[in-house]
Amino acid sequence: MLGLGSKLFMEFFGTFLLCFTVAVAVPAAGAAAPLAIGATLMCAVYAGGHISGANYNPAVTLAIWIRGKLSFVEFITYMLVQLIAGCIAGNAAKLLVDDIGYPGVSSNAGMGALTVEVVLTFALCHTVLHVATTDKQAKNSYYGLAIGFTVLSGAVSVGGISGGAFNPAVGVLTLVESTSITELIESPEKVMAEVADTFLSTAWVSFAGPFAGGALAGVLFLLITPSELGPDATILRGCREAIAPFVIEIIGTFLLCFTVATAASPSNTSPLVPVSIGAMLMGQVYAGGATSGANYNPAVTLAIYVRKSMASEADFPLLKALGYMVAQVVGAVGAACVTLFLTSVSPGYPKATVKLPAALGCEVLGTFFLVFVVLQTATSVKVSGNSFFGLAIGATVSTMAVTLGGFSGGAFNPAVGLLGLSTADSLPDLVDAYDWVYTAGPLLGGLLGALAFRVAAADEFAADGYSMV
Repeated sequence: MLGLGSKLFMEFFGTFLLCFTVAVAVPAAGAAAPLAIGATLMCAVYAGGHISGANYNPAVTLAIWIRGKLSFVEFITYMLVQLIAGCIAGNAAKLLVDDIGYPGVSSNAGMGALTVEVVLTFALCHTVLHVATTDKQAKNSYYGLAIGFTVLSGAVSVGGISGGAFNPAVGVLTLVESTSITELIESPEKVMAEVADTFLSTAWVSFAGPFAGGALAGVLFLLITPSELGPDATILRGCREAIAPFVIEIIGTFLLCFTVATAASPSNTSPLVPVSIGAMLMGQVYAGGATSGANYNPAVTLAIYVRKSMASEADFPLLKALGYMVAQVVGAVGAACVTLFLTSVSPGYPKATVKLPAALGCEVLGTFFLVFVVLQTATSVKVSGNSFFGLAIGATVSTMAVTLGGFSGGAFNPAVGLLGLSTADSLPDLVDAYDWVYTAGPLLGGLLGALAFRVAAADEFAADGYSMV
């Protein structure tokens, strides 16, 4: 068993790399910086996961401690080392660039900055807990990808609102940016006063938001995963396990729709918007796949129900499918409501630029491709146990958003289509704001995708005596 010294060294090294990348890449790489940040985190997680758990983030450490996978000594020392690493990384970056990158809170963000820090840090910690700490997903090879690209997604979608810290160690860069070692030596009282002023004016968001998001993720994990907590977790165990899939569907759909609403906002000019949406979906598919199947889309749920019914499989009954759809609608409506709270941005939502037949056709085609990929990568016995299913699903949404999104609006998901309701000023306006294309198109595409799977994978149905070949 590794000693605490080795673990702390790994936490320092990984956190230093992440914070140094943020400090240097943001001013140097501009719009491409999220790619560097997400990829650096992914590689560092893969490099250090087997040593320290690769937290590299005090908020993640808090979530894992609440979950019960860290001792109190590790919890305290990890966080201390991570914060020190952030400070040293910022000062090291100053040797290369005049103005380092740091989480800059939008001047008109208000409480919206805190909100997005909570939501995205929750997404990160929720993903970490499920892909990197559970027995169900032990020894998977996608944990680093899911974690790194969740941060990439958030940096694109809400970076312009809160600065995109999602990590108090990254938040330290804000305090480092306005100071120097020389000034600290010459006038420590003045520097400490400036640091305190910076913290109280804006930087506190990069600490309070991530810690709140990490705590929320840790507590939720305790509530819905009693099977991962050992035999002592007996309080309402059956009930908690029964509702867990529906809670996961709410969370995954919420995070996907929240990402669409923020990333696709008219004020977001990043060329990586489709990547952000696909990356969030990928991360949540990996996080929730072992619990609910990670549908997050009524069209996908319909397709899986039809696919299972044609194979006479009883593990996805109609009542469960309908429950999933209700959960997905709840998640989408919740995302729309939270997004409206962000007064500094206009929420993004699907908007067609072509006439009805073409828009409907694009939604059918895009959803057809998505559903076909889902069924082939996540339900086919020929590729069972693969690690690419989440990547394939998330990348499909990204590619369809690039290919067809400019024409139909690129929902490919009735839950995402509900984001348009956020434009309604009153209850009667909801009828006018609702666009049936984003329900009918995806559902038809999902049905056709299930039928296409039946043809393409006919040999998987042969045992039931009704193979089509």
